Amino acid sequence: MDLQIKKGINGFEPMKFKARLVAKGYTQNEGIYFKEVFSPVVRHASIRVILAITAVQDMELDQLDVKTAFLHGRLEEEILMSQPEGYEFPGKEDNTIKDGLYIYLLLYIDDMLVACKDREEIDKLKVLLNSEFEMKDLGYAKKILGMEIRRNRSKGIMFLSQEKYLRKVLETFDMSKAKPLQLPLASHFRLSNLQCPQTEAQKQGMASVPYANAVGCLMYVMVLTRPDIAHVVSVVSRYMAQPGEDHWKAVKWILRRRSLTGYLFMLNGCAVNWKATLQSVVALSTTEAEYTAATEAVKEALWLKGLVTELGLNQKNEVSRGAVKMVKIHTDENLADAFTKVIPVAKFRAYLDLAGLCSQ
Repeated sequence: MDLQIKKGINGFEPMKFKARLVAKGYTQNEGIYFKEVFSPVVRHASIRVILAITAVQDMELDQLDVKTAFLHGRLEEEILMSQPEGYEFPGKEDNTIKDGLYIYLLLYIDDMLVACKDREEIDKLKVLLNSEFEMKDLGYAKKILGMEIRRNRSKGIMFLSQEKYLRKVLETFDMSKAKPLQLPLASHFRLSNLQCPQTEAQKQGMASVPYANAVGCLMYVMVLTRPDIAHVVSVVSRYMAQPGEDHWKAVKWILRRRSLTGYLFMLNGCAVNWKATLQSVVALSTTEAEYTAATEAVKEALWLKGLVTELGLNQKNEVSRGAVKMVKIHTDENLADAFTKVIPVAKFRAYLDLAGLCSQ
């Protein structure tokens, strides 16, 4: 049994005890079903897409918590089921839309966000959920998966922040008083395997350095809210197995910010999905590398198209329809460079504006 203290969202709410208990864990057999525990989770990109739609369409956004988390395993068998009773509409039996009104429900194990234009429909859904599960109504959404949600409904703006988490990270690695920097990584860093420890003394010297922990914290922030550090995090994460002193200096450089193949997808002016990583194959030319990156980006675009179509938005992203075009962009205007290389301050600032990233 694991017992922890859970703090309130804003840091001032009463603290609560949080316990996790595995019933009859001693009956589980290693190699059979010892690690087979599954929970329903939503993709981070899906959360940002819903929040972008919520902000632009001025929808209501509430948060719920399932007191007893319900777990569902993946079914291997083919399951046949009838349409729920009371849901039939003549001629619209296969439709999931009621008069064009959508209710979006995002579930991450036991954390839940509900968005809808109609407050009354959200209240009806809460009553329905409470009839099936023991729920806790947290009211207007303030935080999800460590992301703090701040909203200005009059301007149609929503901010996602991990400020409290970042402050804690800086304190953990004794960097809270370090001088802030403008770029995630300076151009003088030339990281490679040659900088890995070569002698036993160097290995022992780096053994006490919390390199993996620091990179893990940066990776968590990058995945949720910070596409601006995607490239540099992908660089420093390559040396997790045997980091050297120069690699550690680079990690500390990344931490020294006031708010701490690559692609970036925007929806209604909001950055909702991004990636920066090494390609899985070795390209024989720059052109081949660019086609590989374009292929990955289009695949993700098709997934996003399917998602937003299910959410009631009509988006087209195929090359054959002319929605995706391959055009040359001058290097001075190619803001995608922020995901593949270290760029000058002026260009990096332009990228921040494009991605909707700002300091609070």
